[in-house]
Amino acid sequence: IERKIRGLVIGLILIFVIVSVQDGFMGGLAGKYLHTSRPDFYVTSNGSFNSIQTLQPIDDRLQKELETVPGVRGVFGLRIVDVRYGSHLVKMNAYDEVPPDTFEVPYSYFQVMDRPVAEAGRDLYHGDPRSVMVSESFTGLYGKKTGDVIDLQVVDKKMPFKIVGIVRDLSAGGGWVYISRARYKALWQDSLVTGIAFVLKKGADLERVKNTVDERFASSHGLIVTLDKGNKQKLETLLRRSFLGLYCVEIVCVLVATLGFISSFLIEIQNRARELAILRVLGMSKKELSVFLATEAALLGAGAGTASLVFASPVSWGVISRSLPTIFGWVIEFRLQTALCVSLFALGVFISVFSSLYSIRWATRLDVVEANQSE
Repeated sequence: IERKIRGLVIGLILIFVIVSVQDGFMGGLAGKYLHTSRPDFYVTSNGSFNSIQTLQPIDDRLQKELETVPGVRGVFGLRIVDVRYGSHLVKMNAYDEVPPDTFEVPYSYFQVMDRPVAEAGRDLYHGDPRSVMVSESFTGLYGKKTGDVIDLQVVDKKMPFKIVGIVRDLSAGGGWVYISRARYKALWQDSLVTGIAFVLKKGADLERVKNTVDERFASSHGLIVTLDKGNKQKLETLLRRSFLGLYCVEIVCVLVATLGFISSFLIEIQNRARELAILRVLGMSKKELSVFLATEAALLGAGAGTASLVFASPVSWGVISRSLPTIFGWVIEFRLQTALCVSLFALGVFISVFSSLYSIRWATRLDVVEANQSE
């Protein structure tokens, strides 16, 4: 890469990587909560799904009482526990089956990646009694795929389970296993639930149902409403605010690239002072010289934009698909976006042309006689 655009290329690569990580993180998180928030709301004990250890389990017999709340179509328990896989502890999420006709796409509360979700859901709930699905991070950590068999510790013995689908789950850093709660309950002899999901009847008033649950069960059973659909937008807003630091880094990258190009282009123009003076003597006007130099800067910017795209795409893929899962356990989808590529190319051209303005001003004010005599 030519020295005068090297800094610009590096700055554009950093911007591309940062934006790709942001987009993949936001897209993955939004995708996860689009699926896991299919129920209208959840109730748990006083605590948070973000800190499972703070939640007190609930006796699943309470589900029968909750189903009597006006406007409720059905309630479904989920149990989150640690299970041992080999020498590792992984999270297990046991779901009650939501009737397939509840949602437009059956079993769409799972974000299955490698096969139709309806087929994976049927296999999980109605196929082999020892069927499970695993998170994408589980496959990355342990090299497993759909169709493979894994041995899980069930109470005091190991049992084989067949993987019937791969689920995208951004929070699944150490790997998750998903199982039918009916089968979990029978094998682990555990009738408790970590949370209860509510699906309302068509036309039911969400706030009224939530208030009824609060009035009838909050104080007597210590339940709170959490993760309702309205929280998805709040969560995305909070996450975007958490990216403000990265936005600042992007601005710094633009400033550094701009200053670097201003310096290198000015040095280049100063080294060509005699050449520019000769062009002026031969009849080139100041306006024509300005257009000539701006065009040269734009071509350099186009070259920097192209070079940055060539290098940035594999770098971003490596960071998102390899580094982040290894370091943090986050599995984020890398998406090569046309809009981002075009924007990065245009940014390279804009920075180079904008940065060349001072050099052009210097060149148009050049003393022709002095420049010719200087060499």
